[in-house]
Amino acid sequence: MENTSENTLTSNSTSTKTNTKSTIIWDLGAVLIDWNPHHLYRKIFDDEAQMLHFLENVCTFEWNEEQDGGRTIQEANEYLIAKHPEHEEHIKAYYGRWEEMLGGPIEALSRSSGR
Repeated sequence: MENTSENTLTSNSTSTKTNTKSTIIWDLGAVLIDWNPHHLYRKIFDDEAQMLHFLENVCTFEWNEEQDGGRTIQEANEYLIAKHPEHEEHIKAYYGRWEEMLGGPIEALSRSSGR
């Protein structure tokens, strides 16, 4: 009988571990986290107008959506670098330094959760 208890406990432990690792949250609308390329590119460009020009004409929202749709980052970078070789370093920063695009949790969410 003791063996059965141990097996049940082991089985429940494994099940619990599996369940805790299977949750994924997609924040596509920037509801939970303040994701904005401006956070990164303000560090790269000294001039706000140059930064806006780059984001509106080189690393555009539409270009980024192509990766969301399945295009690889390597393909995306190669495509833009071929079109805009003068911006190679800035293009590579888009995914190479993506963590710097995160500004933190959305303020309203922080207030509602008591943080």
